[in-house]
Amino acid sequence: MLRTFFAYPADTYSGLTLQLLSSSYDGRANARYLLKRGTQHTFLGGLETLTSTTGVALNDWVTQWVAGDAAWNNVLEP
Repeated sequence: MLRTFFAYPADTYSGLTLQLLSSSYDGRANARYLLKRGTQHTFLGGLETLTSTTGVALNDWVTQWVAGDAAWNNVLEP
């Protein structure tokens, strides 16, 4: 896991990740992020994968992106 590789405490790594995402994607018309919290390296087991706390299906999120749907937005688990 990247947090361990960079030797950051969990709270520090979380804050830095949110800062990077916000500074890189927020306010851009053609970029969004889907952040799923957890300690596993990846959560992509299939397009039916749901973010555990928001209920947004990854497949729906990607479909909104491809279609240029105005509802396409950042997904950030608390």
